[in-house]
Parts: sequence; structure tokens; C-alpha cells
Amino acid sequence: MDIRCVVTGQNIPGKSVFVRDAPVAPVTLALLPCFEFHRLWGSESVVQLPSDGTAPPHPGYFPQKNGFRFGFFTIPPQAESAVAPADLAAAFG
Repeated sequence: MDIRCVVTGQNIPGKSVFVRDAPVAPVTLALLPCFEFHRLWGSESVVQLPSDGTAPPHPGYFPQKNGFRFGFFTIPPQAESAVAPADLAAAFG
């Protein structure tokens, strides 16, 4: 599925503006064929305005206290059976 991240922010005078519009590539796993996980936005703290649309660092999947994550995931209507990979560590990479 094609997912885009459209971000609004405020410029210095306080006017709301579009600051980013970009596709987001899904994260996929060999153990879950046809499932897609899109990490759209997140922060480890409350976002401050004005903003130029640059995503704050949010490396972990789960946020710290006062942080947040916004994502989208796709679950296929009928999941296919996955074949157990020979290299289990590589399947999680």
C-alpha cells in the first residue's frame, strides 16, 4: 500500500503551512509475509512550534515518558503461511 506522510507546521509569523509531503516505505518482515508497518511520526517529547517539518529523533518502537508514536499497519485479509527461515536472526533484520 502506498502511504504518504503529510506534515503541517507553523512559520515564524504563526501561519499554518505544509512543510513536508513524502512517501513512507513500509517495514516488512520475512516471518510475516504481506504485513506492512509504516512509522509515520514520533517524538520523545511534546512537539514545539514553529516547526520546519523535520521529524524529531524517535529511534525506539515504544516512546519514552511524554513521547508518542504515530504509525499505520496493514494486515492482509488472509495471511499466507510463512516458511520458517533457515536464519532466524536474519528474519528479524
